[in-house]
Amino acid sequence: AIIGYGLGQALPFLAFITIGQRMRKIMPNGNTLTQFVLIRFGKAMFRLVLLLTIMYMFVYFAAEVTAIAKVVNLMSGFPLWQTSLVIIVATLSYTLYGGLRASIFTDNIQMIVIVTLLLISVFYLTSFTGDQFSLSFIKEKSPHLLSASYIPNYTAGLTFFIAVAATNLFHQGNWQRVYAAKNNDVLKKSLIFAFIVIIPIVLFMGFSGLVAVSVDSNVRPDLGFFLSLIHI
Repeated sequence: AIIGYGLGQALPFLAFITIGQRMRKIMPNGNTLTQFVLIRFGKAMFRLVLLLTIMYMFVYFAAEVTAIAKVVNLMSGFPLWQTSLVIIVATLSYTLYGGLRASIFTDNIQMIVIVTLLLISVFYLTSFTGDQFSLSFIKEKSPHLLSASYIPNYTAGLTFFIAVAATNLFHQGNWQRVYAAKNNDVLKKSLIFAFIVIIPIVLFMGFSGLVAVSVDSNVRPDLGFFLSLIHI
Protein backbone atom coordinates (compact mmCIF):
# COMPACT_ATOMS: atom_id res chain seq x y z
CA ALA A 1 0.00 0.00 0.00
CA ILE A 2 2.82 2.40 0.90
CA ILE A 3 4.72 1.60 -2.29
CA GLY A 4 1.58 2.20 -4.36
CA TYR A 5 1.03 5.56 -2.69
CA GLY A 6 4.68 6.55 -3.15
CA LEU A 7 4.67 5.67 -6.84
CA GLY A 8 1.33 7.44 -7.29
CA GLN A 9 2.86 10.60 -5.85
CA ALA A 10 6.13 10.39 -7.76
CA LEU A 11 5.40 8.98 -11.23
CA PRO A 12 3.32 11.95 -12.45
CA PHE A 13 6.50 14.04 -12.24
CA LEU A 14 8.12 11.75 -14.79
CA ALA A 15 5.02 12.06 -16.96
CA PHE A 16 5.29 15.86 -16.73
CA ILE A 17 8.73 15.65 -18.34
CA THR A 18 7.36 14.23 -21.60
CA ILE A 19 3.91 15.82 -21.59
CA GLY A 20 5.18 19.13 -20.22
CA GLN A 21 7.91 19.55 -22.81
CA ARG A 22 5.44 18.71 -25.57
CA MET A 23 2.90 21.25 -24.31
CA ARG A 24 5.56 23.94 -23.91
CA LYS A 25 6.53 23.37 -27.55
CA ILE A 26 2.96 23.44 -28.87
CA MET A 27 1.89 26.40 -26.71
CA PRO A 28 5.02 28.33 -25.63
CA ASN A 29 2.98 31.21 -24.21
CA GLY A 30 0.62 29.01 -22.20
CA ASN A 31 0.45 28.79 -18.43
CA THR A 32 -1.76 25.87 -17.42
CA LEU A 33 -3.52 22.66 -18.48
CA THR A 34 -7.04 24.04 -18.90
CA GLN A 35 -5.83 26.71 -21.30
CA PHE A 36 -4.23 24.06 -23.49
CA VAL A 37 -7.33 21.81 -23.37
CA LEU A 38 -9.62 24.68 -24.40
CA ILE A 39 -7.58 25.50 -27.49
CA ARG A 40 -6.68 21.93 -28.46
CA PHE A 41 -9.90 20.00 -27.68
CA GLY A 42 -12.68 22.61 -27.49
CA LYS A 43 -15.16 23.85 -24.91
CA ALA A 44 -16.76 20.48 -24.02
CA MET A 45 -13.47 18.90 -22.96
CA PHE A 46 -12.44 22.17 -21.31
CA ARG A 47 -15.55 22.11 -19.10
CA LEU A 48 -14.91 18.50 -18.11
CA VAL A 49 -11.25 19.10 -17.22
CA LEU A 50 -12.15 22.33 -15.41
CA LEU A 51 -14.77 20.49 -13.33
CA LEU A 52 -12.33 17.69 -12.46
CA THR A 53 -9.67 20.25 -11.59
CA ILE A 54 -11.96 22.25 -9.30
CA MET A 55 -13.14 19.08 -7.54
CA TYR A 56 -9.60 17.82 -7.04
CA MET A 57 -8.16 21.14 -5.94
CA PHE A 58 -10.98 21.61 -3.42
CA VAL A 59 -10.31 18.20 -1.87
CA TYR A 60 -6.56 18.86 -1.92
CA PHE A 61 -7.06 22.27 -0.34
CA ALA A 62 -9.32 20.87 2.39
CA ALA A 63 -6.90 18.02 3.12
CA GLU A 64 -3.88 20.32 3.38
CA VAL A 65 -5.56 22.83 5.67
CA THR A 66 -7.18 20.29 7.99
CA ALA A 67 -3.99 18.20 8.19
CA ILE A 68 -1.98 21.14 9.51
CA ALA A 69 -4.82 22.15 11.83
CA LYS A 70 -4.94 18.64 13.33
CA VAL A 71 -1.19 18.60 13.96
CA VAL A 72 -1.33 22.00 15.69
CA ASN A 73 -4.33 20.79 17.70
CA LEU A 74 -2.45 17.67 18.75
CA MET A 75 0.54 19.67 19.97
CA SER A 76 -1.21 22.65 21.56
CA GLY A 77 -4.95 22.02 21.69
CA PHE A 78 -5.53 25.07 19.46
CA PRO A 79 -9.03 24.92 17.87
CA LEU A 80 -9.10 23.47 14.36
CA TRP A 81 -11.10 26.28 12.79
CA GLN A 82 -8.78 28.98 14.11
CA THR A 83 -5.66 27.30 12.72
CA SER A 84 -7.42 26.72 9.41
CA LEU A 85 -8.48 30.37 9.23
CA VAL A 86 -4.95 31.63 9.90
CA ILE A 87 -3.52 29.34 7.20
CA ILE A 88 -6.14 30.33 4.62
CA VAL A 89 -5.84 34.08 5.24
CA ALA A 90 -2.02 34.05 5.28
CA THR A 91 -1.70 31.92 2.15
CA LEU A 92 -4.35 33.86 0.26
CA SER A 93 -2.67 37.15 1.17
CA TYR A 94 0.77 36.38 -0.19
CA THR A 95 -0.46 34.51 -3.27
CA LEU A 96 -2.82 37.34 -4.24
CA TYR A 97 0.04 39.78 -3.80
CA GLY A 98 2.90 37.83 -5.37
CA GLY A 99 1.24 35.13 -7.47
CA LEU A 100 3.23 32.09 -8.57
CA ARG A 101 6.56 33.77 -7.81
CA ALA A 102 5.57 34.21 -4.16
CA SER A 103 4.30 30.64 -4.00
CA ILE A 104 7.60 29.26 -5.33
CA PHE A 105 9.54 31.43 -2.84
CA THR A 106 7.51 30.16 0.12
CA ASP A 107 7.78 26.59 -1.22
CA ASN A 108 11.57 26.87 -1.01
CA ILE A 109 11.35 28.02 2.62
CA GLN A 110 8.90 25.24 3.46
CA MET A 111 11.18 22.69 1.79
CA ILE A 112 14.14 23.73 3.95
CA VAL A 113 12.08 23.68 7.17
CA ILE A 114 10.31 20.39 6.40
CA VAL A 115 13.45 18.53 5.32
CA THR A 116 15.30 19.75 8.41
CA LEU A 117 12.52 18.63 10.75
CA LEU A 118 12.18 15.35 8.86
CA LEU A 119 15.89 14.57 9.23
CA ILE A 120 15.70 15.35 12.95
CA SER A 121 12.65 13.07 13.22
CA VAL A 122 14.40 10.25 11.36
CA PHE A 123 17.40 10.55 13.67
CA TYR A 124 15.18 10.56 16.76
CA LEU A 125 13.01 7.63 15.73
CA THR A 126 15.94 5.47 14.65
CA SER A 127 18.25 6.35 17.57
CA PHE A 128 16.09 6.63 20.68
CA THR A 129 13.16 4.25 20.19
CA GLY A 130 14.99 0.95 20.63
CA ASP A 131 13.46 -1.95 18.73
CA GLN A 132 10.05 -0.34 18.26
CA PHE A 133 10.88 1.48 15.04
CA SER A 134 11.70 -1.65 13.07
CA LEU A 135 10.24 -4.32 10.81
CA SER A 136 10.67 -6.90 13.56
CA PHE A 137 8.43 -4.88 15.88
CA ILE A 138 5.72 -4.62 13.20
CA LYS A 139 5.98 -8.37 12.49
CA GLU A 140 5.55 -9.07 16.20
CA LYS A 141 2.63 -6.72 16.88
CA SER A 142 0.84 -6.50 13.50
CA PRO A 143 2.15 -9.34 11.29
CA HIS A 144 -0.79 -9.10 8.87
CA LEU A 145 0.42 -5.66 7.70
CA LEU A 146 3.54 -7.23 6.23
CA SER A 147 1.95 -10.49 5.11
CA ALA A 148 2.10 -11.37 1.41
CA SER A 149 -1.37 -12.92 1.73
CA TYR A 150 -3.01 -9.80 3.20
CA ILE A 151 -5.22 -8.72 0.28
CA PRO A 152 -5.99 -5.16 1.52
CA ASN A 153 -2.29 -4.34 1.06
CA TYR A 154 -2.64 -4.90 -2.69
CA THR A 155 -6.07 -3.34 -3.13
CA ALA A 156 -5.05 -0.26 -1.14
CA GLY A 157 -1.78 0.05 -3.05
CA LEU A 158 -3.50 -0.18 -6.42
CA THR A 159 -6.23 2.24 -5.36
CA PHE A 160 -3.73 4.77 -4.04
CA PHE A 161 -1.57 4.48 -7.14
CA ILE A 162 -4.44 5.06 -9.59
CA ALA A 163 -6.16 7.75 -7.55
CA VAL A 164 -3.09 9.76 -6.55
CA ALA A 165 -1.32 9.50 -9.91
CA ALA A 166 -4.43 10.42 -11.90
CA THR A 167 -5.46 13.36 -9.71
CA ASN A 168 -1.93 14.79 -9.60
CA LEU A 169 -2.16 15.22 -13.37
CA PHE A 170 -4.93 17.77 -12.70
CA HIS A 171 -2.92 19.71 -10.11
CA GLN A 172 -2.79 23.26 -11.46
CA GLY A 173 0.18 24.14 -9.28
CA ASN A 174 2.23 21.46 -11.01
CA TRP A 175 1.21 22.63 -14.47
CA GLN A 176 2.03 26.25 -13.64
CA ARG A 177 5.50 25.13 -12.60
CA VAL A 178 5.88 23.19 -15.83
CA TYR A 179 5.37 26.41 -17.76
CA ALA A 180 7.37 28.52 -15.30
CA ALA A 181 10.58 26.49 -15.76
CA LYS A 182 13.37 28.50 -17.41
CA ASN A 183 13.87 25.88 -20.12
CA ASN A 184 13.29 22.18 -20.81
CA ASP A 185 16.60 21.21 -19.24
CA VAL A 186 15.65 22.90 -15.96
CA LEU A 187 12.20 21.35 -16.18
CA LYS A 188 13.61 17.86 -16.64
CA LYS A 189 16.18 18.13 -13.84
CA SER A 190 13.69 19.58 -11.34
CA LEU A 191 11.07 16.92 -12.04
CA ILE A 192 13.60 14.10 -11.75
CA PHE A 193 14.79 15.59 -8.45
CA ALA A 194 11.19 15.77 -7.20
CA PHE A 195 10.63 12.13 -8.21
CA ILE A 196 13.75 11.01 -6.31
CA VAL A 197 12.90 13.01 -3.18
CA ILE A 198 9.22 12.07 -2.91
CA ILE A 199 9.55 8.26 -2.80
CA PRO A 200 11.80 7.91 0.30
CA ILE A 201 9.77 10.54 2.18
CA VAL A 202 6.49 8.72 1.50
CA LEU A 203 8.04 5.36 2.36
CA PHE A 204 9.40 6.69 5.65
CA MET A 205 6.13 8.35 6.62
CA GLY A 206 4.21 5.21 5.67
CA PHE A 207 6.57 3.02 7.68
CA SER A 208 6.15 5.27 10.72
CA GLY A 209 2.40 4.80 10.30
CA LEU A 210 2.81 1.02 10.40
CA VAL A 211 4.81 1.36 13.60
CA ALA A 212 2.19 3.68 15.13
CA VAL A 213 -0.61 1.22 14.34
CA SER A 214 1.47 -1.58 15.82
CA VAL A 215 1.87 0.41 19.05
CA ASP A 216 -1.82 1.35 19.21
CA SER A 217 -4.37 -0.13 16.83
CA ASN A 218 -6.76 2.75 17.60
CA VAL A 219 -4.32 5.45 16.51
CA ARG A 220 -5.68 8.21 14.26
CA PRO A 221 -4.15 7.36 10.85
CA ASP A 222 -3.61 10.94 9.74
CA LEU A 223 -1.61 11.66 12.90
CA GLY A 224 0.30 8.38 13.06
CA PHE A 225 3.71 9.91 12.35
CA PHE A 226 3.33 12.67 14.93
CA LEU A 227 1.91 10.33 17.56
CA SER A 228 4.97 8.14 17.00
CA LEU A 229 7.21 11.08 17.86
CA ILE A 230 5.24 11.77 21.01
CA HIS A 231 4.55 8.29 22.38
CA ILE A 232 7.23 5.94 21.11
